[in-house]
Parts: sequence; structure tokens; C-alpha cells
Amino acid sequence: MWLPPAAVRVGSRRTLRAGLIALAAGATLWGAESSHNGQMMADPPGFLRTQFGLGARDLAALDRGQVIARVVDSGDDSEVFAVAAVRVHTTVARVRQQLEAFEGRRRPSDILQAGRLGPAPAPADLVGLTLDGGDLSALGKCKPGDCDVRLPAAVIQRFRREVDWSSPQRAPKASALWHEVLAGTAAGYVGQGDATLFQYDNNDMPVKVGDSLARVLARSGYLAEAAPDLYRYLVHFPQDRPARAEDYLYWIKEKFWIKTVVSLNHVAIVAGDGPSGPYVVGAVKQIYANHYFESSVSVTTFAERAPYLLYVSRTRADIRASGFNFLERLILRRLVEGRLEAQIRSMRDRLEGRDRPSAVRLLRGPDVPAGDEADPAPSPDP
Repeated sequence: MWLPPAAVRVGSRRTLRAGLIALAAGATLWGAESSHNGQMMADPPGFLRTQFGLGARDLAALDRGQVIARVVDSGDDSEVFAVAAVRVHTTVARVRQQLEAFEGRRRPSDILQAGRLGPAPAPADLVGLTLDGGDLSALGKCKPGDCDVRLPAAVIQRFRREVDWSSPQRAPKASALWHEVLAGTAAGYVGQGDATLFQYDNNDMPVKVGDSLARVLARSGYLAEAAPDLYRYLVHFPQDRPARAEDYLYWIKEKFWIKTVVSLNHVAIVAGDGPSGPYVVGAVKQIYANHYFESSVSVTTFAERAPYLLYVSRTRADIRASGFNFLERLILRRLVEGRLEAQIRSMRDRLEGRDRPSAVRLLRGPDVPAGDEADPAPSPDP
């Protein structure tokens, strides 16, 4: 299993910054484009064996066309480290089309509401997002340090001050403020990157999303190997954008376990031609979530000469300081592996034309060009 250098495992901002600089420097040595590609695309079964400990039985099942999904121990009890893979008969163009719609992984049935944010995110981009009754009720009771929705203290105070919770109009007022807050954090990120992201103050363990993302990225050396230029971009965003990159921000509401999760996500995609033939790499940074998550970074890869679709996700959870206990990890492993296996199987079926295209489409705000609208599934090849 890939683990960061010992210095990167220390939790201070200084060591996290040093680890990111070291990995970004390594990415620079590998070149401005992903000609190296790394084991993740050159030898997917070898990558799964050496980095995740998959044995002969799993690899044989993978070679037979089965989906493999695993949650593995990263040594951090507050982290969920997951991998999924499947052999797939498709093209880079079709994988890229999937990545352009909700990062490609989710099934239409997973998505309650979703939309793409414009180049200058605004509340109008979130007009299709509704505020659930549970979150509405929680916001009406929120105090800094005691809130069931992940928010900073200043935003919690705004909900207390700007919404009359005894009024019949509390729902539309709270929804409008919700849209304003989410658009504001997305706009800050687009302009200045991770430094503008929230500090969650909803419980007695405040956490800065930017710091949490730095920790996750510092432990994601496989992404730095697979796509050095894309890795640098995620670390230094909005600087160091690869000339060949395509990226976008989207919001999504989905059912996850017993709650509805609303998140903001940044997708960045690069494609090219390397030792493994034509390839595509898509990476996702989760920059906000209202429940469960501190931060998350995932990567999806595909190369035509080694035709395996690989997905790796590293997520820091909103959990007590000691992390998940043994029983929680068992339950979590079963839930995440089952969900991820179903999602990757669905993505494989769409890539191979086994599923008809879904009618679900990205909702878009008025400032998003019509050409940016995308189906979550491509039409079968003629």
C-alpha cells in the first residue's frame, strides 16, 4: 500500500506544506506532461497488488471481468481509503465523456439533484438545489460549536441573524441564504484556491477544509505519478493549470446512508498519449460537504493499452478525534464497498453501451454555456 514519507504523516501545517512541496517537486521532475504515467496506468493489476495488497484470487476475478471494490487500511482511523477496478472494452473518448458528467462514477439513481456551477459561481447556479426538511430544522437550532450542518461560525451566525425562524417564509429565506453561502465559497475557491475554504465550526473539533485537503493530497503520491501536471494543479489551484486540462465545479445532492449529502466538487481532467497509449485521468476535489466529510480527493484513470478502469478515493471523515472504532469500520467497509462496486459496474455498463442513456441531465445556471451541459451516460457507438 502506498504511504507517504514519515515526515508527511505528522499533522502540523508545516509538515503538510513540506510534504506537498516535495511531491510537487517530484511531479516537476517527472515532466510537464504525464509521459511517465506510473504503474497505475502502465500496469493496473501490478498497482493493485503492490499498493493495495490485492491477491491472486482478486486479480483473477478482475481479469475475468468482475468489478473489484475494496476499502483498505491506510493507518489513519479517520480516513476512508477505497479502490475499485474493472476491465472494460471502451475508448478514452467515452471515458472522458463520463468524467465530464458528475465525474462519471455515480449512477443516475444516486443523484437527487445536481448542477454545474458557472465560471463565476453565483446563487442562480444553485436554483435547482432544495434545502431538506432535516437540514432546515437543524439550521434553525444551530449555534457555533453545536450544529448538525457543517458550517463556519460566521455562517451559522448569519442563519441565526438573517432568517426569522418563526416566520412562514423561513424555508425560502433559508434556501436563498444557503444558495448564497455555497456560491460564495465556490467563488472564493475559483479566485484564490484552498485558502478561502471554510473552517467547520459546527462541533468541538474545528477543522479547516484547506488543511484537510492538504493532508489528503500529501498522501496521494499515486496521483502525482499518474498525472504530475494535474497533481500540481490540484495542489496550487488556481495556479499551474495544464494547458490541456478541462475542469469544472458542480454541486450535487445525493442520499448517503441515513442522510442527504450536499457537496461542492472540483473536477479536473487531462488526456494524452503515453507509454500506455491514449489515456485519460480525472481527479476530483471535494471542497464542501454538509455532512459526514472533512475533505476528499479521488482519481479515475484509463489507458487503452492496459484497459482497466481504476478509481481511487481518499476521504477524511467527520468523526471523533480517535477515528472510527472497530465495529464502525466493519460497517463502513461493507457499505462503501457495496456502493462503490455497484457504481463502477454501472459505469462499465455505460462505457460498453450496455445501458441506454439516462434522461437525467445537469441542471445549469444562466451563466453556464449550453455546451457545458452533459449527459451522465454517452450514447452507444454507432
